[in-house]
Amino acid sequence: MTRLLYSLAITALISGCATVPYTEKVLAEGGTVIKGDFADLVGESGTTAISVNGDWWGFYGPGGRKVIHVAPLNETAELSWRVNESGEFCEIEFRSREEKCFGEEYQLIKTKDGLYSRTKNGKKGEYPFRIEEGNTKNL
Repeated sequence: MTRLLYSLAITALISGCATVPYTEKVLAEGGTVIKGDFADLVGESGTTAISVNGDWWGFYGPGGRKVIHVAPLNETAELSWRVNESGEFCEIEFRSREEKCFGEEYQLIKTKDGLYSRTKNGKKGEYPFRIEEGNTKNL
């Protein structure tokens, strides 16, 4: 029994080391990295991000306007976004109401199927979403 547990532990360790980071996997499958994060998606009419599970949606507008709606809480918040002096995308987060900037360790990626996710150090993001041009949720 001890030998079996030891063998399983070694197998898990080896397979864990052999996994490909999520970002690399998405790129190999035809996905892309959005270089300027959300700032490159806003355009003249803004863009709406909608979570895959439908729990939240947010509008990122020109001039730094950001509005997020969280359906389970039935709460909408007027927030903001900007690009800082270092060229990092920064936004006021819904939960903390504090600014968070996304440095080099973060990447906004798009899968070949059109889903977006923000990764950190190549690891899969928690909240996949899709993008629609304009303010499609009238926020």
